[in-house]
Amino acid sequence: MSSSNKTYNVIDIAKYVINKSIEMEAPISNLKLQKILYFIQGEFLSVLRKPAFLEEIQAWKHGPVVPEVYYEFNKYIANDITSKFDDVDETLFEIEDRNIINKVIKDNCTKSAWNLVQITHKQSPWLGNYKCGKNLTIPREDIERCFLSKNKK
Repeated sequence: MSSSNKTYNVIDIAKYVINKSIEMEAPISNLKLQKILYFIQGEFLSVLRKPAFLEEIQAWKHGPVVPEVYYEFNKYIANDITSKFDDVDETLFEIEDRNIINKVIKDNCTKSAWNLVQITHKQSPWLGNYKCGKNLTIPREDIERCFLSKNKK
């Protein structure tokens, strides 16, 4: 359990994820970024019992999406984001929080975006909330329940 209930701006987390993936020589696309943000939120909810960010996650055709991040980075279309962001200060994140973010990046950065889409499509938060063309919000409780169950295994 985290000693702090601090949450972060999802754009700050996204930029941090992009920078880390570039450092690991595994740049990511917007699609892959969306799945990694979903996994980060799930890990925070199940391990730290707090959200990483307050912005909603929606169930889109290709899996969970944070709309604010999608629209911030949609200029890259399906291409990898290969430029680092200078305005990211990793000390913004508390050590325990940063460790979880880094683990999620490391565990997923070498998987293809489509592999991550397939993983999320098999999970109850997306399955239970996806309605074609509706972009429904995935309740945080659904994500927490899924990741608590996954982390018990």
